[in-house]
Amino acid sequence: MPGRKSEYDVQHILHARSFPLDFVNQRMKELNKEERYYVHCAGGYRSVILISILKANGFTDLINIKNGYKAIQETNIPSGHNVEMKK
Repeated sequence: MPGRKSEYDVQHILHARSFPLDFVNQRMKELNKEERYYVHCAGGYRSVILISILKANGFTDLINIKNGYKAIQETNIPSGHNVEMKK
C-alpha cells in the first residue's frame, strides 16, 4: 500500500503492509522480487506510480487494485485498523 501512514492508520486490508511511496527507494530491499504483490492506495493513482517504480527495479508479479481502497471497501475482503503484518 503506497499511501501515507495516516491513511493506513484509518483503515487497510487485514495483513497489509504500509509502504509509503515517499520511501520506496529506502524500503524496496524489504520486498522479494519473486513474490506477488497486490498494490493499492486510497484512490488508485499512487499505486500505479509504485508499480512503475518496482517494475523498473526488476519486480514482475505486481497486481494493481484499480480504484484503490475505495473499490476494496465494496468487497468482503477483511480490513483492520492499526495492524501491520507481513503479507
